[in-house]
Amino acid sequence: MKSIKFKAMLFALCFIFIAISVLSFTSYLHFQRTLENEIHKSLVQSAKDSGAYLSYFAKHYVEPLEKLVTQLEIKSMDWTRQKPVLESQVNPYYLEIAIVDLSGRAKYIDGTQLDLSDRPYIQRALSGQTTFSEVLISRYTDQPVIMVAVPIINNGDVEGALIARLKIDFLSDFSGLRNYNNHGDAYIISDAGSIISRPQGDIFKDFLNLDDLSEGHSEFVDFKKFIEENAQLESGYDRFNFQGQGYLTGFSKVEDTTWTIYISLNQEKALEPLNRLTYFLIIGLISTSLVSAIAAWIFIRGLSKPIESLDQLMSQGAAGNLNIRFETKSKDEIGRLGESFNRMMDKIKTLTQYDALTGLLNQHVLENNIYMKTQDKSPQPFGLIMIGITQFSLINETYGYVVGDLLLVEISKRIKRCIGLGCEVYRYKGDEFVILCSDSEKDRLHSFSKKSLMALTQSYEIDHKIIDLNINIGTYKWDVSLSHEDPLKSVAHAKNYAKELGGNQIQVFDPEMHSRILDERELESDLLKGLKEDQFYLVYQPLFSVKNRSVVEMEALIRWRHPEKGMVFPDQFIPLAEKSKTIVAMDLWVIDKVCRELTKFDSSLKNVIISVNITSKTFESPYFIDQIREIIQRYKVDPRALQFEITERMVIESIDESIEKLNTLRAMGISIALDDFGIGYSSLSYIVRLPLDRIKIDRSFVQNMHESQEAKLIVSSIISLCKSLNLIVIAEGVELQEEFDDLKKLECDIVQGYFFSKPIELDLIKQTYFES
Repeated sequence: MKSIKFKAMLFALCFIFIAISVLSFTSYLHFQRTLENEIHKSLVQSAKDSGAYLSYFAKHYVEPLEKLVTQLEIKSMDWTRQKPVLESQVNPYYLEIAIVDLSGRAKYIDGTQLDLSDRPYIQRALSGQTTFSEVLISRYTDQPVIMVAVPIINNGDVEGALIARLKIDFLSDFSGLRNYNNHGDAYIISDAGSIISRPQGDIFKDFLNLDDLSEGHSEFVDFKKFIEENAQLESGYDRFNFQGQGYLTGFSKVEDTTWTIYISLNQEKALEPLNRLTYFLIIGLISTSLVSAIAAWIFIRGLSKPIESLDQLMSQGAAGNLNIRFETKSKDEIGRLGESFNRMMDKIKTLTQYDALTGLLNQHVLENNIYMKTQDKSPQPFGLIMIGITQFSLINETYGYVVGDLLLVEISKRIKRCIGLGCEVYRYKGDEFVILCSDSEKDRLHSFSKKSLMALTQSYEIDHKIIDLNINIGTYKWDVSLSHEDPLKSVAHAKNYAKELGGNQIQVFDPEMHSRILDERELESDLLKGLKEDQFYLVYQPLFSVKNRSVVEMEALIRWRHPEKGMVFPDQFIPLAEKSKTIVAMDLWVIDKVCRELTKFDSSLKNVIISVNITSKTFESPYFIDQIREIIQRYKVDPRALQFEITERMVIESIDESIEKLNTLRAMGISIALDDFGIGYSSLSYIVRLPLDRIKIDRSFVQNMHESQEAKLIVSSIISLCKSLNLIVIAEGVELQEEFDDLKKLECDIVQGYFFSKPIELDLIKQTYFES
């Protein structure tokens, strides 16, 4: 994101550049139009002036001839009288002077006689008109000439004509004098297209008219077209192209002649002042833009500086620095904005740094202070004490939130009375408080913790209600060697461990304890993933008949092969599964797996019962029976091949409901075994009421029989009781020959233990015990 200064500068530069460019372009166009108009006017006026001059020249050229023809000698048409007059009085500008009779025959002073009756200018003169000829080849000199003819009139009748050759070099010199410093040319063209006068150059010398010239040189086609298009105009201005260049041309008719004078200028040369103007405009544009940019930069910099300062302050405020202030130097909108910003920061500081209820510094300030302490260039040790209240939500639910808030206020006051100098109390979260101490000595931390525990566990009288609290306190000492640890997390772990120990305790953070808790939580979070990814598998421990040592049952036991931690044993993950409520999914997975295995049993395993342990959470689920039905129907297995093991503690809390569920299971064909018998607290009446098929004597009694007569007597009594109730008796944990011998004597039905087999995979059981 670009800065406001950059955006303003960019806008100003664009605006300045566009404004100056538009002004320069407008000035350029105006100057161009003005220059073109001036050239237009100048060329047309020059053409008119030149035409007037030519007209004046023509009149004065003809005037002596007109006076000459009034003399009697000339009117007499007698050559002997005419010749001396011509020889003595003719102006030296008059070349090839001659007298033409009515037949068109011309007599020259040198005696030459020519028939000119076919010449149009002779015919017009003999009709009474003074006229100039077109450019023609003289029959007298064989050179291009322009002749002037004046009629000889006597008593009102045309008697003949006086002719003389016009000096063409004079006209060419006249054109040359109007070439605009060699940047243009002047032409005199008759209405018939004769080239009366032309610029000096070899290209014209062999051509008498435009038709011949344009046929011989294609570059003059545009010039010819230009003359033809403007032939009817007395004067004007236009443009034609010659040899790839443009020529600006003014033209005007020559009075009393058939001539038109054309004065042309090379457009590029004529507009040279415009090119110089363009150069100066570019220099001016750059200079003005540079000066304007510098002025805009100074102005924008002064205008944007307080805005940038305010932006930096906001960034610091967003980063947590609430002590910033904006220094107002003006009374305009920015100044008022800065004042509002300061008031806002004061309000935010109050709201963000202090807890509105207790007035203590809040969690944000605590975290920021701890961060500053740990990131200091020379960090000093400090101590943390975290105080938590067990099930504070019950206070709010029981007494209401008003009482809960008053209780928190009282707790904060008691804590503040217990701490010493160098300590600060923070309200960390809803029902948690943290004490940050610059003194990190363990004895001092323990002293503060002990005083706080004693103060906080005393009864509270709030709104005429007596309230007692269960307090959990964790302590943590930080120094540079523990920079890899998060202080708040560590003290929270210590506080949580104090809670797990039963509350009203103080627990010092122990890295080993923390590591163990983290491992347990990692395992806990991996449980469901392990079930989904088939990381678990089943092993089976065979149960043997005491009479013939044949396998009559197998107990399914779950195992976990973790992809990272390797083999994880049941005593590690079963408590975690029960704690996280994953145990229900695990029980159902075991039942599902067992039923899947049952579909693969051959005839040798047909009568073997598979026993599955059911935990209390699974048994108590309202969906337990329906889930079992669904699994059995899915695999279409015989329910009589299944046996569920339950414990006394599972059924005695809701005996009637438990009996109903057990009866439903037995009605489906599933056998029920009471596990760990002898260590529970159920009465004999409950045992008699329960619909059971088997009783499993706990291993603690079996393994003590050879050492304790009392244990042996208990086992004997259990077996006798079961016999009387028609229940099959199973002894667990048989590991010695002596134990087996004693059980056989006591007529136990089935035995299970390492003496016979450890839990092994199903294929190995088949291979060992059912394949001959």
